[in-house]
Amino acid sequence: MKGMTYIKQIKDFQQVQVEKDNKDNKDKMNSRIINYETYISYSEGLSPRKIRHNKLGWSYHKIVANMLSEIEFGNVLELGTNKVKVVHDSDCMNLIDSFPLKGTGKNIIYDITQTPCPIKDKQYDMFIALQVWEHLGERYSGVHQKAFKEVMRISNRAIISFPYKWNMNKYKIKVENGIEKKVYSSHGGITDEIISEWTCGVKPVKTAVTMGHGRNRTHRKKIYFFDFR
Repeated sequence: MKGMTYIKQIKDFQQVQVEKDNKDNKDKMNSRIINYETYISYSEGLSPRKIRHNKLGWSYHKIVANMLSEIEFGNVLELGTNKVKVVHDSDCMNLIDSFPLKGTGKNIIYDITQTPCPIKDKQYDMFIALQVWEHLGERYSGVHQKAFKEVMRISNRAIISFPYKWNMNKYKIKVENGIEKKVYSSHGGITDEIISEWTCGVKPVKTAVTMGHGRNRTHRKKIYFFDFR
């Protein structure tokens, strides 16, 4: 009987230790993730109009932060951060040297559409690109799929956000050398079908949609969480 009591005490101790380790790991992960105060601090010195715009951006940054807080993750690469990183110690890939004022990590000056990137296979555990994908190139050029395949090569998981069903002109007609050409808006008319095409038909593990803002409150973002493992 005493032996069984001793074994139970050992198991109880081990369970408490596991719970403590899990809490410590979660606290460590959460300390890496952006919060509202840090996010707003990136707006210091900007115009009132730009500050208002940045505050709207917290709606989708918060969703991404919550997604990350629910999991354990290793090293991170963020694309097109525009001086706002979701993970403080992430590396950043930008077209120009616009390294965030806060946080650590290195800045990689490179165009992700020029494949292969100077990054090893599965070098990063997590890839993040927020409101960037629509700017990679013309809508039906194939460049989005090309970049997404590169993301699958260099990372285990990815979180990518897109403008979602914005109520604005889908395209304009531009005349070049007497020939009419459709020039698509970067943001307007991006649907689930287009996003699926841009992401090579890979099914996300999780999605979330922000509340709308802008004209008729239709300016929503859709966040996709992919797992390539």
